[in-house]
Amino acid sequence: MRWGLLPSWVKDPKTFALLINARGESVVDKPAFRAAMKRRRCLIPADGFYEWKAVAGRKQPYYVRAKSGAPFAFAGLWETWTGPNGEELETAAIVTTAANRTLAAIHDRMPVIVPPDAFDLWLDCKNVEAETAAALMTPPYRLVLSLVKDREALTLIAHDVREFRPDTPGVTGPVPVSLQFAEIWQTLTGKAFRQSMAERIYKLEKVRPS
Repeated sequence: MRWGLLPSWVKDPKTFALLINARGESVVDKPAFRAAMKRRRCLIPADGFYEWKAVAGRKQPYYVRAKSGAPFAFAGLWETWTGPNGEELETAAIVTTAANRTLAAIHDRMPVIVPPDAFDLWLDCKNVEAETAAALMTPPYRLVLSLVKDREALTLIAHDVREFRPDTPGVTGPVPVSLQFAEIWQTLTGKAFRQSMAERIYKLEKVRPS
């Protein structure tokens, strides 16, 4: 499964933009997501997510999680793309909505978080129409979220990157967190920002008690 939805009608994946998020307001009608919204809805479990806020010319990382510490589920869509030689590629995207009161100070968007009592409704593509399921695409006012920033957020990022790819061919022992972080965010941020964040994580790793 690849993150970044690829509609079945795309001829060449290399020429199609990566769709990592689907805006809930238009997901029922937008051609790229319309079929998946009708027939291929899914849940993406998580225990938190990262968001970034521009502060004085730099980006401040925040880790967003349920205040209770419990995991939750994002509304997701998936597709199977079939190539000219019969090869198949399964892809997925996260549905987003307007930020709730907690997140609004950081960013204007957030993932759609499906409450447990609505899991069946969201997943039942056979009996529940897309328009009905779309009613779930609202900010999660019932879920109390908490924000973590600065040192702890950077440490969490470092930990998650290490868990994602603990080693590299030809390298003995764990890959330095700073290198992993810079590599994964290469396509998302500018070079100066990548270097700055990698250096900050490296410093935290050095001062963290063993």
